[in-house]
Amino acid sequence: MASKKRMKNPMDIFIKRNFAYLGKISHEFYQLPGEFINCEPNEYPDVDGTKSIADVVIRVKMEDGTIQIIDLEDESSKVNDNTLRKIHRYKINISYATKKTCD
Repeated sequence: MASKKRMKNPMDIFIKRNFAYLGKISHEFYQLPGEFINCEPNEYPDVDGTKSIADVVIRVKMEDGTIQIIDLEDESSKVNDNTLRKIHRYKINISYATKKTCD
């Protein structure tokens, strides 16, 4: 008989799958700003050879016509200074890679 396995970070998986398969609908559901264009890659190399993996990265067109990037992070544990530093590093890497502002 197969053993039961617990899914690690189910909310992270849920939001990633929502945007991967239903990007525009998820964008509207979460009432995010701008007009959904597409999902962007969520894995970016760091300068030290490691890689940052964001939960969801989307490209949007704002009302003023500018194109911006939104990085969504769902944290399943308490957020502390290290978590905020990690998310900030994601934003820096995403901004360099896309040449766009990342909010």
